Amino acid sequence: MQKILVFTLSFVCGYGLTSASRMSSEFNLQANNGSLKSVSCSECQELEIRSTGFTAEMAPQLLGRYKLAGSMWNDIIPFFSFGETYYLTPDPKYSNPNFFYLMWAVADSIAGFNVYVHNTNYEGFNCPWDMNFGGWEILNNEEWIEDPTFKVTCA
Repeated sequence: MQKILVFTLSFVCGYGLTSASRMSSEFNLQANNGSLKSVSCSECQELEIRSTGFTAEMAPQLLGRYKLAGSMWNDIIPFFSFGETYYLTPDPKYSNPNFFYLMWAVADSIAGFNVYVHNTNYEGFNCPWDMNFGGWEILNNEEWIEDPTFKVTCA
């Protein structure tokens, strides 16, 4: 209950009622300087993304250990990086704190425009390691294909 109250107050005070932008400069990004602690999903500093299915076959370069890289929306949600190549980040097209909706995605940049994997099965603000019960999809020739073996875990 406290997390919801803190999130609600942070959301209302920090983000206001402005429209959500699709440009990363308007996501209010904060780099991780070693002391980052986002309001939501702050339990993990590193994640492991694994698959033995479609993602492993079609895009094995997306799999591996992602490290906490920063936060967005006034420190409400973290994002994670795999080197400087791929990010586990809120999907810029669908995620919107004004509507309390967060779709996690593996993309080519923070709030990336080229999304390779995303999860569509959950509503609200969920942490990616809590979303291992289906819904992770990989883009293949402009078609989303579910990968039931795709998993995100705290490392």
